[in-house]
Amino acid sequence: MHTPPSSPRARGWVAGSGEGKGSFSFQGNRLVGVVPFATGARQLTMTFDPGFSSCTASVIEGHSGGVIQRRAPDGRVYEITGGTTSSVSCSIQNGNAFAG
Repeated sequence: MHTPPSSPRARGWVAGSGEGKGSFSFQGNRLVGVVPFATGARQLTMTFDPGFSSCTASVIEGHSGGVIQRRAPDGRVYEITGGTTSSVSCSIQNGNAFAG
């Protein structure tokens, strides 16, 4: 296995085979998404206030065996043995993001 680049998103990582076919669902006032990796997964949670005017966000990545494996665009599998996600934020804006 290879050591992952310092910033996967900055290096253009994309979902590999068996990755990225995540699902999102509302659970009360929370939007919860799970995105699988080759081994392990990422869970994204956005919690909204009762009027949906503000939100908080969190990201958790993990694997029951302690090692996450992700496939890079070059096809190689990288092991992630530790890491943290910081400065997670969300915001609410008026309008329809999908309107063209």
